[in-house]
Amino acid sequence: MSKSFAVFTSDKSGGSSGGLTAHIERKKLDQATGQFVPFTPDSVIHPERTKLNREFILKPGDSRTAAIARRIKEANVSGKIRANAVHSLQFVATSDHEKMAELERTGKLDEWVQDVIDFCKEQFGAENVVSVVLHMDEKTPHLHITVVPIVSGPTKERKTKPKLDEDGKVIPKRRYKRKEGNRLCAKEVNCRANMFKWQDEFAAKMAKYGMVRGIPGSGQKHTDPSVWNAALGILGMDERSKKFRAKVDEIQQEHKDAIARLQDNHSKELNDQESRHAAEVKALTDTIAKQKKHIDGEPNRQAAAVNSVKQDLKEVNDKLANANGTITALKNRIGQQNKQLSQAQTDVRTATKRADDAEKEVKQLQDAVAVGRGYLSALARVLYRLSEVIQEAVSALIARAGNMDRAYRYSFTPGQAMAVNAGLNEIPTDRQTAADLLWELSEPEMKRLKFLDGWKKDARNNLNELAKDESLVNLDAARQLHK
Repeated sequence: MSKSFAVFTSDKSGGSSGGLTAHIERKKLDQATGQFVPFTPDSVIHPERTKLNREFILKPGDSRTAAIARRIKEANVSGKIRANAVHSLQFVATSDHEKMAELERTGKLDEWVQDVIDFCKEQFGAENVVSVVLHMDEKTPHLHITVVPIVSGPTKERKTKPKLDEDGKVIPKRRYKRKEGNRLCAKEVNCRANMFKWQDEFAAKMAKYGMVRGIPGSGQKHTDPSVWNAALGILGMDERSKKFRAKVDEIQQEHKDAIARLQDNHSKELNDQESRHAAEVKALTDTIAKQKKHIDGEPNRQAAAVNSVKQDLKEVNDKLANANGTITALKNRIGQQNKQLSQAQTDVRTATKRADDAEKEVKQLQDAVAVGRGYLSALARVLYRLSEVIQEAVSALIARAGNMDRAYRYSFTPGQAMAVNAGLNEIPTDRQTAADLLWELSEPEMKRLKFLDGWKKDARNNLNELAKDESLVNLDAARQLHK
């Protein structure tokens, strides 16, 4: 029997997290009307169960975004909050699909929800847990917990690598006054040590439901919902393209079969009519021959025979007239059937055009697949931006742009050159493209600090030189660049 793991994952969001809020609350802001309207994410596969979703903390009419801002204001956070500060931590609590279905089936789901809420309040403080939402309309029931990372006490000293001057000596770190009171600091709450602690204690709390802790150090990572939904979207487009192509082929085959049936029916009916008319003409001819023979063989009854023949001829003429009328009607019917055949041929041409249009739509869907894959590539670039090596490279580039030291006025310091070069090597593309990305990440901060255009231009030139020359990867090469 497979194990059911106790899942407790975390993420963070800044001041504006409209996309995540829309996913959690199942509503979004309509820009045209300024009102909130219902919203159904791609991850919803049971829309009929959306009515079972529940909020356990917020009151009706309140919003998650307002609750986060309200908690930060109530905490009276000391100091100015940075524009890029993390305002909330997002946690997801769940287990595998079978285990969650079992909890719902046995009536233990509400008890499990309350245990998760109690656990979060114990870990983060009851006042910092501002929203808990249960989603029942996706594949597996799960909880979204929103926590505002308020901490108390002085700030902790940050561990950084020592910086060296041009002689290789350690440059003393600058000391700043530590903040007191309540602070908004996701880094202290969502640290590695706490993550290990949460996994141990959450698994212990969930043990009574038959859940166990995940394997420590397994290397498994949580897939971001946007990446997962994008991948599902690409696979869905490929499948819809195949189904559409099959439908076009089915329509073409139906038209071919209809034309064949019409042609067979027309040929059979014409043959039957010709056979019947030939038999009638032959019968009439035989009758005339018999009457004529009778007249020739009996002269005495010639007058009566002539009258009889005239009567027979009249009947023959009437039948011929009727036959001609029937033939005319058949010709009219054949004309109508020819029109139907012409219409069927027109339908075939229309179906062929629809098939051509379908091929164009398939091509557009394939282009959409390529765009989706490009979107995944863009997501990968965003992940690279979050790496520590790239952050240090960006910091070094910003420091170079604001460097007023006469000794390094026109170049990187050795430490800056090494940090920037490490960032260039971190990005899996050509060095010039990597340099463009580093500049794109650092330029907004330079604008905020109001660096002179000349300083930024010199820093940009130094970055391009470093990207072109892969030999500038060590301290001696950096010194040579300075000379």
